[in-house]
Amino acid sequence: MSEMNPPVAGGVATKIGSFADLFNLYRDLIEPVRQYEATAARKQVAEDELHKAQHTVSSAFLLPLTSAISRTLLFAVPWVILFLIVCNVKHDANGVKWLTLYDAWYGHLWLPAKISEIIAPGKVPLWFGIPITFLRYLIVENVLAPVVLFFLPLMMMLSIVTTVFSVLRAKIVIQTKQQEVETLDAELSVRLNELSAPISFVPPDYRFSEAIEFFYRSFANGKAATLQEAILQYDDFSHKRLMEQGQQDILKAHNIMLRELSYQTAQIKKLEGKINTLHDKVGWL
Repeated sequence: MSEMNPPVAGGVATKIGSFADLFNLYRDLIEPVRQYEATAARKQVAEDELHKAQHTVSSAFLLPLTSAISRTLLFAVPWVILFLIVCNVKHDANGVKWLTLYDAWYGHLWLPAKISEIIAPGKVPLWFGIPITFLRYLIVENVLAPVVLFFLPLMMMLSIVTTVFSVLRAKIVIQTKQQEVETLDAELSVRLNELSAPISFVPPDYRFSEAIEFFYRSFANGKAATLQEAILQYDDFSHKRLMEQGQQDILKAHNIMLRELSYQTAQIKKLEGKINTLHDKVGWL
């Protein structure tokens, strides 16, 4: 339940002269306060969606890059496997494997060609050239290069397209939610003005629907004859609820611990069984 503390108007229209007046006041407050809380909750949801849409628009320039990198990291391994399988299976019109064509094309790129020239036999020691060659051909050429040269640009283009649509959708959401927030603000102002006088008879810490309804039920069922009695009963109810919640949390943690201990015990017994079996085999030998 969300707490409501609307400002109190200068003049108080409601007069409390008897228990019946107090009873009627709290009875009549329940529904308006609930409506206020529901409106405030709707406004909060609308503001959250508005902030999320504004963040999407403000980060539009970085979003394609971050999205492309995350997608590349997520699908890099399947892409490399698929790339190598296709290149090994497919052939061109002359019957040459795509992998051979890719190797020739990759070898003519400036950076790989420069590296090959640097680590050529006779220019570097053998103990240094072999691991570098292994790294260059097996790891860089067949794993990193297909990802960086092909998959990352593909993901970048896909991310740009999805970002454009996301930004357009976010701008529509911004316009819609701004209007919704303004409407809800006006509605809240009206409800606050209506509640400002009667809510002044409710103690500040209890100006929310749950407490108000609890007071009304206490009056209606004869459990309390004064507001002070109803407040004490509600405080006791809230305290007991917190205690019960704490006990439930403790019980849940205890059950989790018991399950973990049971699992560990089962694993220990299983290990003991394997050790005994091994011991019997060794003893037989």
